Amino acid sequence: MNNLIAIVPARGGSKRLPGKNIKEMHGKPLIAWTIERALNSKVFSKVVLMTDDPVIAEVGKTCGATDVFLLPPELASDTAYVGDAIKYMLDDYEKKGKVYEDFVLLEPTAPGREVNHIQDVARMLQDRKDTDSIVGVTEISPNHGVHKALSIDDKQFVTRATDGARLKDMKHRTQDILPTYYINSTIYACRRSNFAKGSLWGNSTLGYIMDSKYSFDIDTPEDWEMAEFKMGKLLPKQ
Repeated sequence: MNNLIAIVPARGGSKRLPGKNIKEMHGKPLIAWTIERALNSKVFSKVVLMTDDPVIAEVGKTCGATDVFLLPPELASDTAYVGDAIKYMLDDYEKKGKVYEDFVLLEPTAPGREVNHIQDVARMLQDRKDTDSIVGVTEISPNHGVHKALSIDDKQFVTRATDGARLKDMKHRTQDILPTYYINSTIYACRRSNFAKGSLWGNSTLGYIMDSKYSFDIDTPEDWEMAEFKMGKLLPKQ
């Protein structure tokens, strides 16, 4: 779609699950699931792997990434903000005469998204001129929603986290509770013009609702095991 690009951020450092971005999942490196689905969506002029790691860069090229952008170490540390890395990359491209305005950010650690999800979000970004960004969201089960979130004080007394109410006042029926959502880390779409406003996301963000079976993110060995199981359920039966 016009000059839309995909950005796949995959830094080398991972303390809780070393090497996770290129660890094999169901027969291919983890980053391959994201790169291949971005390419197969056919909505991008370029699919860019953004990394600080030469090994990840080589694996990304093998997986079909259109371009690989190597970040300086300070923009790929544990404390670095992804928005700073993206701005650095887009500014560098512009210095070389390549200007990209809208982009879709696809975390490789959330491999459950499918081609149609990417296409939907790209279409939303194109059609909804009233928005600065889009974020993938998934509904929170009513059994685990914010209405049941509690705070515990230093004497171990509990109150509702949202308003301090005591349990005796927390009367509700599950069917009366309004749906709430969480950011599922699978897909983000943004306009570069937001950076001029001091934000990656801007002032108006749309939620793209996704089923929970596609919404999982990998950060720990336990997350990896669950993701392998869920990906197995999503793959076509052999």
